[in-house]
Amino acid sequence: MVILKKIVSRPGATLAPRMKGLAKYVALVAACSLSVPVTVHGVDYPTKPVRIMVPFSAGGGTDLLARSIAQDLGEIWRQPVIVENRGGDGGKIGAAYAAKATPDGYTILFGSPTVITVAPALYQNLSYNPMKDLVPVIRIAFTPQVLLTHLSVPVKSVKELVQMAKEKPGVMLSSNSGVGSVAYMAMALFESTAKIKLNNIPYKGAGPALAALLGGQVNATFNIVNTTLPQYRAGKVNALGISSLSRLDLMPKVPTIAESGYPGFETSTWYGLFVPTGTPDSVVRQVHRDMNQLLKTPMMHELLNSTGFVPVGSTPEQFRTRLKAELTTWRQLVQENNIKVD
Repeated sequence: MVILKKIVSRPGATLAPRMKGLAKYVALVAACSLSVPVTVHGVDYPTKPVRIMVPFSAGGGTDLLARSIAQDLGEIWRQPVIVENRGGDGGKIGAAYAAKATPDGYTILFGSPTVITVAPALYQNLSYNPMKDLVPVIRIAFTPQVLLTHLSVPVKSVKELVQMAKEKPGVMLSSNSGVGSVAYMAMALFESTAKIKLNNIPYKGAGPALAALLGGQVNATFNIVNTTLPQYRAGKVNALGISSLSRLDLMPKVPTIAESGYPGFETSTWYGLFVPTGTPDSVVRQVHRDMNQLLKTPMMHELLNSTGFVPVGSTPEQFRTRLKAELTTWRQLVQENNIKVD
């Protein structure tokens, strides 16, 4: 199994303690395969390879997670599940392609906030409408953003950072992974919530944005958990707050921004599956059921948790409700702060 291979390949991992978990996982996958009827309400699915469209280039965190999930779904469905990368224009090219694909369940979008809720809040002339052209199937997992500062910044808490920013409005520098990224929107939301003003500098990706902080070119940034952890554990950054509503097991000493004086503050990078509008309901339900079963396996939980992701699972209806609320938040933020994109 691909998940087991990834876990035992980590430094210090051994095979023996995980054999019970593997046995349970194999049994569950076999049960899923046997329990899926050949015909679901008159629709045979899948009877040929399925494509998972990743709207970003290969090799990134989104791509790696999608490939792991694709291989495991392929084992359940007994059909190849192929990851296809269509990057460009901040993910909008791949998302538009998936939205316009034949609605038969054989093209699935591996979506994230960037292309589903942030893009329609920022761009008036998108070539696709996420809420009309795509059907949300399941929210797979999320990873919070972490508010970080350079070691030279004399603050130890969110409260102290806000006080410093208010004393020097527009002077403190922050980095982000590009206009319209989740990190960019997280900082904009934090500024609006805390009523402060920072000097935000966009970089071409999360890596360069974090490097700018480590190098002292900026004072603060928001960054996702999985790429923050190595720097945090090595003592190279100060982590002031987590953007989720509850603390993270991997960083238990870091308080949430919500508990630091800003109740309800929440933003994250999540991943979910979407299909084109018009896809048969029976196919939507089957993809949802099988992905949900996969999320319940111990191995998938361990894989996600160990890399900073929190497994979620949701019904299509729950996912759609959350998306509508998130889109409303971003649209209000863009309007109230007059955020412009080129």
